[in-house]
Amino acid sequence: MFIKPGEKIGIVGHSGAGKTTIAKLLLRFMDVTGGTISIDGQDIREITQDDLRSNISYVPQEPGLFHRTLRENIAYGNPLATEEEIIAVAKQARAHDFIIRTPLKYDTLVGERGVKLSGGERQRVAIA
Repeated sequence: MFIKPGEKIGIVGHSGAGKTTIAKLLLRFMDVTGGTISIDGQDIREITQDDLRSNISYVPQEPGLFHRTLRENIAYGNPLATEEEIIAVAKQARAHDFIIRTPLKYDTLVGERGVKLSGGERQRVAIA
């Protein structure tokens, strides 16, 4: 598999196809036992987990959100994010349009684990 710089991909497949294993390998929750994984020509085992995790996102089919506002859930990984940054990532994740249709917009509480949102909306917030 080859992923171009800046490219966003989704990994899909039937149960047992190895989707979770690929995610675990890319985030170094487990190490390669055969073959290699390279990022920019560098063996993934030489890259720290912190560096990998700051550049790779994993969104499960049922992402867990916190019983907080949409803004707080989006900014969870970066509590110092500005309003402009929050809106920009929401737009990139295609979440902004549904967010601005809610009565309180980015101040809308999502409910425990995001129950007030549809599955697709929860995924978009998690991606943002």
